[in-house]
Amino acid sequence: MSKTSKAPKNDRQRRIEEARRRQAAQERRRRLIIGGAVLAVLVVVAVIGIVVQSNRSGSAKSTASTRPSGVLANGAIPMGAAVSAGQTAPTLDIFEDFQCPYCGQLEQGSGADLQQLATAGSVQLRYHLLSFIGLDSVRAANAAGCAVDVGAFAPYHAKLYANQPKENTNGYSTDNLLKWGAEVGLTTPAFTDCVRTSRYQGWVKQVQDQSSKDGIVQTPTLLLNGKPVDNAITLQPAQLKAAILAAKGG
Repeated sequence: MSKTSKAPKNDRQRRIEEARRRQAAQERRRRLIIGGAVLAVLVVVAVIGIVVQSNRSGSAKSTASTRPSGVLANGAIPMGAAVSAGQTAPTLDIFEDFQCPYCGQLEQGSGADLQQLATAGSVQLRYHLLSFIGLDSVRAANAAGCAVDVGAFAPYHAKLYANQPKENTNGYSTDNLLKWGAEVGLTTPAFTDCVRTSRYQGWVKQVQDQSSKDGIVQTPTLLLNGKPVDNAITLQPAQLKAAILAAKGG
């Protein structure tokens, strides 16, 4: 009886142990599969991260080195017959932000006079397009840079101020910038693409950074032959014109 009763017990133990071995083997395989999947995901994430970072670095480098045609080393936009003819004339540096209400007043009051004086060779204008007020400033400055490339900075500059929105209201949206461009004849695919892709965003930042380094803390700021123009004169068209002509005579 003892031998007969003992045999079934050994069979039962063998079956239990075999089941346990199969379960352990399955658990090991499951862990290996999960671990391999996790590792694969981590590898993919790492590769994506490297590619994205590489693209960002390449894009930032490319954007920073892309500037409108003819801008000066400090990023300013030069204008005037004296510039193109290589003549000597007083220089007027204009630091402005397209969202700045007082810059709008300067353009409305003296914009036409300044363009006339520049065309006559009586002054060399250097526009520094700042962008510290907000994203609208950045978009407007970029679009103005796009207008420089096609020789239409002056009319587009005037158009942007003629339609100057309140600060940070998305008034200088891409659609509006393109619409106002079309109103002054800027309808080429090159201009449209330049505005939509923010081609000169790096240049806009460079101008802002350089102006900050130079101690420009407000807009508009005017420098006539490198010397600050008194704020009392800046928004007085007749006095500003007289100061420029006096500098020319000197």
